[in-house]
Amino acid sequence: MRLFLLLCGLLISGNILAQQDRLSDALRLQNTGDTKGALRIADSLYQSAPANSEYYTAYFRLLLQTKDYKTAEKIAEARRNREKGSPLPFVDMGLVMQQSGKEKRAEEIWKEALDFVNGDDLLTNNLATAFSAAGQDIWALKVYEKASDIVQNKVMYAPAMARLYAKTGNTEAAIDATLNASPILMRPAEDIKASLLEILDTDPRKTQIATKTVIKRVQADPGNLLYADILLWLYTRRDDWEGALIQVRALDERGQEGGRRLLEFARTARAEGQYDIAYEALGMATEAGTPAMQNYAAAERLRTGMQKLAAQPVPDKIFADTLAQEFDRYFAQHPQDAQPGTVRDRAALEARYRGNVSKAVSILENALTANSLPRPEAGAARLDLGDYQLLEGKVWDATLTYSQVDKAFREDALGEEARFRNAKLAWYRGDFDWAQGQLSVLKASTSELIANDALALSVLITENTPPDSNYVPLRRFAAADLLLFQNKLAAASALLDSVANAFPKSDLQDDILLKRSALLVRQQHYEEALTQLEKIVKDYGTDVLADDALYQQGIIYETYLKQPQKAREAFERLLIDYPGSTLAAEARKRVSAL
Repeated sequence: MRLFLLLCGLLISGNILAQQDRLSDALRLQNTGDTKGALRIADSLYQSAPANSEYYTAYFRLLLQTKDYKTAEKIAEARRNREKGSPLPFVDMGLVMQQSGKEKRAEEIWKEALDFVNGDDLLTNNLATAFSAAGQDIWALKVYEKASDIVQNKVMYAPAMARLYAKTGNTEAAIDATLNASPILMRPAEDIKASLLEILDTDPRKTQIATKTVIKRVQADPGNLLYADILLWLYTRRDDWEGALIQVRALDERGQEGGRRLLEFARTARAEGQYDIAYEALGMATEAGTPAMQNYAAAERLRTGMQKLAAQPVPDKIFADTLAQEFDRYFAQHPQDAQPGTVRDRAALEARYRGNVSKAVSILENALTANSLPRPEAGAARLDLGDYQLLEGKVWDATLTYSQVDKAFREDALGEEARFRNAKLAWYRGDFDWAQGQLSVLKASTSELIANDALALSVLITENTPPDSNYVPLRRFAAADLLLFQNKLAAASALLDSVANAFPKSDLQDDILLKRSALLVRQQHYEEALTQLEKIVKDYGTDVLADDALYQQGIIYETYLKQPQKAREAFERLLIDYPGSTLAAEARKRVSAL
């Protein structure tokens, strides 16, 4: 008997699997356009088991697709007779009427389906889902609305209704439904934002509607921090950073957060390149916060000010002077507990933006002599000091300073950076053999940036070392590179021209064009810089600098000329023409951002 039952079970299982394979065949034929073949299989399956929901659904959809409304109506009615007490067959019956042009009759049938709604949650969700699957989102909403009235709970189905409102184009109702449910269903702010993001997508009009809706709620309930937080998020989505700052300040005050929210907002704004807003927010945080917060926010404000200067094509000298005064006040108020980085920033402000290199050197020497900086910060400050000594033309002092960092941080990233800067110094001096010895080790650096820079300089020396070891053009080029580092632009330009004219057949021609483009950018001659870079791509497209030239074109278009489309085109040219470039990953990121 057990063997007999086992054999029966195997036969039944095999039959079910065979039928499932036939259903898959029908769907495959339908997808490939062979509706007649699909219909034959679906008809056969349905006739073999009319109560099977999969067979019924496949057959019903094919009948609608082939406009066989008579048969579709017949099997829908048969389903209704089988499933007495269920509203689901009425959805299909109404769909047949609608697609056959009998709109009024369809509505009458769907109203009958709606009469089944009695507050039962499972029935409500199943009927709404059936309507939505049939493309009748309006009727799905009617199901939820009636059920909400019956159970006297306006938020029970709010998330589902919000999605349906959004699908039917009723953005305001979708937003209202999402917000109505949020406090009662205890949804966190990030969850609400995710729901709103589905509704708003990237449509600025929808975002504007949402902003107006939330503003009304904030005005009606000023103490509701949830609505205020969502409004802040909407402002940033609209790039209305000034409106966002007003909102975040109010939030910080209401929540008595002591500047914490302002500080977080400033970091967000800074990450988005909104340095003016971040700088202002941090100023508010220094006024609103506790003494510890004031100290921290003040240091962040100084750092933000430096980033603002660095991002400007032409640094604002008036702002640089104002920032210098702010630094002085900060150090006067916090002589012992200055935040890491502020001393180096103060020196950088003098050296890079106020033309006072000697003062920058003095600031760092005093800090290092006082031994007031943490060890890693002291190492970084000493590297900066070497750069500023080089700006002053004190090449041997710079070499000694870099070597001190190399010795103190032998196994550290700071040590590798010091060795690279010493190798660069050897390059400037024309000591190419010693530079290459250092660079060959640094090409295997754990720091990708140092490794890439070391590789680039090594290739520059290798590619431009002639068979006769005539280093004259290369030494002049290296000297021009040092002048460019020292901001002696006119002298650097003149020396580059002399190399190009004196050695017209030198392999340095493309390197000279690249260096000249960098010089022109510093002089704000962006179109001329682009011309130099395009000449590299056109005349030296198979050489090692063509990808660099395209990348720099993209940077100029994006950063200085504010032409994102042309920037994207330059980066895409790099990816297409030079897919193996070391700049490909960064170019890909920029294309995505643009």
